[in-house]
Amino acid sequence: MGSILKEKWDRIDGWSVGSHLWLVILVAFLIFSIQVWKHGERTPIFDAVGYIQHAVGLDKDSTFGYAKKADEVTEPAMFYAPLQMAVVAGAMSLDGDLAKSLRCVAWAEDPATCDTSFRPFFFVQALILSLVPFFTWLIAWQLSGSKAVAWGAVVLVLLSGRPAYYTTLFLTEVYTLPLFAALLFSLVAAAQSRFWLWFAAIGTLCGLLVLTKPAFAYLFYALVIVLSYWQAAAHRNSRQLWTTALFLTVPYLLIVGPWLARNYFLFDTTSMTQGYAAWALSQRLAYNMMTGLELSVSLIYWLPDFGDKLAAALYPPEAWQRLDLGAKDGFYLIGNYEYLQQTLAAAGSKANHLNYLINEELLPNIGKHIAVTFALVWRGLWVAKYWGLIAVPLAMAYGAVAVSRRRSDILLPFFACAFMLGLYAFVSIGLPRYSDLYIPLISVLVAMLIGEWSRHKSPSA
Repeated sequence: MGSILKEKWDRIDGWSVGSHLWLVILVAFLIFSIQVWKHGERTPIFDAVGYIQHAVGLDKDSTFGYAKKADEVTEPAMFYAPLQMAVVAGAMSLDGDLAKSLRCVAWAEDPATCDTSFRPFFFVQALILSLVPFFTWLIAWQLSGSKAVAWGAVVLVLLSGRPAYYTTLFLTEVYTLPLFAALLFSLVAAAQSRFWLWFAAIGTLCGLLVLTKPAFAYLFYALVIVLSYWQAAAHRNSRQLWTTALFLTVPYLLIVGPWLARNYFLFDTTSMTQGYAAWALSQRLAYNMMTGLELSVSLIYWLPDFGDKLAAALYPPEAWQRLDLGAKDGFYLIGNYEYLQQTLAAAGSKANHLNYLINEELLPNIGKHIAVTFALVWRGLWVAKYWGLIAVPLAMAYGAVAVSRRRSDILLPFFACAFMLGLYAFVSIGLPRYSDLYIPLISVLVAMLIGEWSRHKSPSA
């Protein structure tokens, strides 16, 4: 039996890389389509309704913004970045049933009462999200040269269940997940080839990510610094610093420039968004109210799946209750309502809110803020619950091996993931959902670790 299986694998392994990639797309799309059939009429809630309102406004009035009522004219706004809502609006212009459903959802007191016709669009989202395992395969192949390792990484991505989860949701993750996976691959390719086109690809992908979630702008700035100095040091030529920075920056500005110009002419600002950053930071700063006991207990409470139950069994309610996202007096709801309104009133205006939060709330309490950031990093680590509990330590172990081997092609994508993990914990609330970005690299590192272990244990090794 073993020889038969090996013979079959050798035959499959004889396929071209392109054939493998087509198969990855097909397998992923079929698996994600099951999610669409099961949950294709799921009613949008929370953040998704806000995105839908903007998409409806863009479709109805060709204006990126929102209206307070269905019959009002859409007013320009810049609370969100535009990419995801622009895609939804484009789909609405092609699918009348989708447009009718979303117009109802946008303004209904209870969206569950709306007739929904989402499945055709969700199949499109399933195809888009199939790019996550696609780029995972490419990353693993590029790093290991093994198609078996590449398929192992794809299987791990699919087992996480996270890309499939987003197929039936109107959320930005539908676009950030494949774009970030593509960015990780570009970083690997740039580290191995140092070809200028890969640096241009990195700039382009960062621009598209920023148009989906503005926080990625900080990753772009960090990559410009790291990659420029890395290139200059490798070539021992200072001109490489400016050349690399140019290759990164020009395509980035070509992508984000039109949106920045729009904001400048409409709102007299070159910010990507206005109000969103202050809202997110308000949520985050509310967690700085944690006591020392709550900070310690959070390391147990935020363990995946069982952590909250374990904390409740070991500690009294006052030690963990405010960590609950749904608690009325919890940090999450305080940050969204009470603390948000208090600081907005103190700032005097929405335009000054972010500056007030940084100068009056964050910087004077920077020590506590950093301590809480480490706790939120801990929460963000445990992506996909038990999947992350097993996969993350293994990936970090192989990351340590990559450091000892000076594998820049692993360290650069690892840096991108670590940077976003820390950034989300520092300026936002570090939910595990935000860490779904790192699933491709985690899967690749685990698959490579297993591959090396298998070769070491093989009798023929």
